Order: sequence, then structure tokens, then C-alpha cells
Amino acid sequence: MALKADVNGRALVSATWVNENRSSIGVVDSTWHLPHENRDAAKEHQTKRIPGSIFFDIDKVANLETGLPHMLPSAEFFRESLQALRLDVKRPVVFYSANCFVGFARAWWTFRAFGIEDVYVLDGGIEAWIAAGFPVDVTEDRDEPDAETEVPAVLLRESFVRSFDDVGKNIDTQKELLVDARSPAGRFDGSMPEPRAGMPSGHVPGSVSLPFTDLSQNNTGRMKEPADLQKLVEAQGIDVKSTKSIVTSCGTGVTGAIVSLALFELGVNSAIYDGSWVDYVARKGPIVSS
Repeated sequence: MALKADVNGRALVSATWVNENRSSIGVVDSTWHLPHENRDAAKEHQTKRIPGSIFFDIDKVANLETGLPHMLPSAEFFRESLQALRLDVKRPVVFYSANCFVGFARAWWTFRAFGIEDVYVLDGGIEAWIAAGFPVDVTEDRDEPDAETEVPAVLLRESFVRSFDDVGKNIDTQKELLVDARSPAGRFDGSMPEPRAGMPSGHVPGSVSLPFTDLSQNNTGRMKEPADLQKLVEAQGIDVKSTKSIVTSCGTGVTGAIVSLALFELGVNSAIYDGSWVDYVARKGPIVSS
């Protein structure tokens, strides 16, 4: 669609852009909360959402047979889930979140991993939508869902994903740069505990730290401008012009997608270590800790 040209190759779109194109796009709430927050994103969506939006649950559209949370589902389960949601992926899809970045970057990356490229994220989430003066649906009465649509077959693009074995081999070869998004940075250097009880902090040998919270404009949920992102990644020793591939990681593969989103804004595609720190620790990978 012509809309793709409007954003100049970027993934981030404004609330005004979403409002102007609402009749031509799908709008998806993919908010996700950390378990210790004891919040129900799906329930909150029912009483505070962009009109006409649907809810995409990264914990349910996932591989439910692994002990790890929200891991990528099979291609067929992903397709069936989109069909059940009546989400028309033949038109642009915009993701938003109710809590800054968390959730929408993971959903954006998931769709791209399955070859659905015409996907975007609402910079600043629903709060940016509200601040722009656009309406919010606060009733539990829902509009009739869109007519049933046929979702075409999808395939996982292996280049978007890394496994524990991939990360382990890279410790020796250093052919790829592993960028750790966990925040605060003390989780990376081992000076602060992990939020999951009994799990050690520290990092994969050879990796670098880029806390996802550093990517936000004053914690507003809006991404920093590309020039500021460029300075930030360079300060962390990340050369986006290098031929070395970049892989992002975090606790469970959610906030790593935020770093992947920031890199995309700089013109760089990156893979994600889907299992991330939870998987790495469970498999007893070597840990560096100061």
C-alpha cells in the first residue's frame, strides 16, 4: 500500500498518522506486564483502548509447550491465531502499548519474523494517542469484529532468531555482537539481582549492555530521535555500520525487541535470542559477573 512510503522506511509512527489512516490499517494493543506487577493487560484493554483495536497476547500466541514464556510459536499456530483474531495482515498493522514500549516491540518483531513486513508501532503508545486529543473507548461494549479474513501461510525467517547453541558458539567466534537490553545495567554487570528469585545476574561473555530504558525520551515511552540513538549505541561500543551481525537479548525476549526496534530506526536489522537470559541460565551457559 502507499502508506508504507509515508513513513520513510521507519517503524515508528505518530498518533496523528494512525488517526489519519485508521480506515486503512489494523490497530493492535499488544501491552504486556511483568508477572510481579499483577496486572491483566487483556482486561485493561476492555476498558481503555484505541477505538476499533484488538488485543494481541504475546503469552498466548506463543509456543505453549516450552517452559519458557512467550517463545515464538510455530508458523501454523501463529497463522491460526491471527485468523481467530480476524486480523487482516494484507493491510498495514500498527501496534501500541499502554506501558511505554513494553509488548509492542515484541509483537512488531514477531510479525516480521514470520515475514509480515507492513507493521509499525505507535510511538508513545496509547498515552501519546490520548495526549494528541484522540478518543479512547472506555466501555466493555465492543464493536462487531471485522469480517472473517483468510490469513495466508507464513514461514519463520530463521535469520531473525538465535538459540542457546548459536549464542554459545558465538562466545568463541565473536562473529556476532550480542546486545543485552536488561535494565537496570546492574543486572548485566552482576551488581544487582534479577527480578526472578534465585536467578543469577551477570552477562554472556563478549556481550555489551544497552538498557532498553535508555532508549526512551525521558521515560515517556517515545523513542529517542535517530541522531540521539546513534550517539547512544556508539557510546556503548555498538558499530551499526559494521559488517558484524547484531543479536539482541534481555530477560525473556521482550525488551530485547525494543533494542531491535531502535536499531531498525537506524537502518539495521537484528536477530533476537528468543530464550534470552532465562534460557541461558537454565542451560548453564558461562556467566561474567564483576
